[in-house]
Amino acid sequence: MLRAALLLSALVALAAAPVHGPAAIRPDGGAPPLNVLWLSVEDMSPWIGAYGDRTVPTPNLDAFAAEALRYDNAFADTPVCAPARTALITGMYPTRIGAMHMRVRSRSKSAGDEAYGDLPLYEAVPPPFVRCFPEQLRLAGYHTTNSSKTDYQFVAPPAVWNASSRKASYADRPAGAPFFAVFNHTGTHESQAFPEARQRPSAVAVEDVPIPPIYPDTPTVRDAMKRTYDNIAAMDAWFGKQLKRLESAGLADSTVVFFFSDHGVGLPRGKRSVYGTGTRVPLLVRFPEERWPKGLAPGTATDRLVSFIDFGPTVLSLAGVEPDLRLQLREQHLAVSGKVGVPRGLISVRELPPSTVKLSGDARVVGREEPLAEQGLGIAMDVDVEVGQDKLAFSGFGLSADLRGRVHIGDDLDTRGELDLVNGRYRAYGQRLTIRRARLLFTGPIDQPFL
Repeated sequence: MLRAALLLSALVALAAAPVHGPAAIRPDGGAPPLNVLWLSVEDMSPWIGAYGDRTVPTPNLDAFAAEALRYDNAFADTPVCAPARTALITGMYPTRIGAMHMRVRSRSKSAGDEAYGDLPLYEAVPPPFVRCFPEQLRLAGYHTTNSSKTDYQFVAPPAVWNASSRKASYADRPAGAPFFAVFNHTGTHESQAFPEARQRPSAVAVEDVPIPPIYPDTPTVRDAMKRTYDNIAAMDAWFGKQLKRLESAGLADSTVVFFFSDHGVGLPRGKRSVYGTGTRVPLLVRFPEERWPKGLAPGTATDRLVSFIDFGPTVLSLAGVEPDLRLQLREQHLAVSGKVGVPRGLISVRELPPSTVKLSGDARVVGREEPLAEQGLGIAMDVDVEVGQDKLAFSGFGLSADLRGRVHIGDDLDTRGELDLVNGRYRAYGQRLTIRRARLLFTGPIDQPFL
């Protein structure tokens, strides 16, 4: 029998598999499920009217804040965008899942290749139990869209978004489906305050911009501050258009709206600096008038400490999705239990990893060091994985098929069960075959199933 690839087994059983949750509940016994809209901006500290900064007018945000809950102690988990977005999409600290270094999949043009030396590009590989929370929303019947920045430290699994592009919108969802939608504004990014950037309409005179005491009062600093505030004023207009679009669609009364920035201002001691100026962000959350949580009221503020790892679980809670994977620390070992399901998606494998090569018993390799004894991962797991609730397609090595079945993952990723390959076809090496019956049999390590 042929040993199948790690990419095949691990991606099927884990990476593409979100927590399986029930259909979105009706939290008040009769109202429809809540929609959730994220309106995010880049590189912006709480320099807006709602937080007491009146340098430039922000009428749309001011009006929104009067109807929302203001968080005075909201923080990004890291003061730079890619790790911060990793925390947002996974609900995990970037340091916990190996995604803490800034943009590991590409190099900064401004830094130049010499800044990287021999450091290779790579993709962060989160542990098997980590998921992007919109996957769970999709299983609960939500339509998920992102317009359009991802910039996670890894390639997003295919099941995260129904659509992710500049044109992606909740307007394209199936009739009656609840939605989770993200719209990201780049006009406040640090690059838009550079001298060569396009100048936005003037919202404040250069002589009137406040100069924080950490900066010298020079023409260059004043120019950068003015551009930053002009960009904030332009952002407010974008924000107003997004709200108007929601209201015109008749969805304001069923949608929770979040407004926040991905980290602090893109100026010295802000972005990339682990100070409050780099990590503190504005956060305003508005609930539909009849759906405010008990004890909270429009137009109020809270000093409760929140960070980006709270955002995903909060959205799942608003959608009524119960967490079915339980993570515990038992005697210094991680314990994972629960049940996961795989939504619609496509897994494509382009090459075999080294773990797929197995030598016959009579083979001898000269000059190879003896391998070290394998050690367990120290993870106690009791997880059932169901594949095929929707259509999960696989393509690789000339073989294409749909996957169905279930497996159980035990301690140290010991995996038992089987996945059937349905509607299979093989097109390679001059052969055109129809696969009538095939399966992946898991009888031990997850990276060593039999085909």
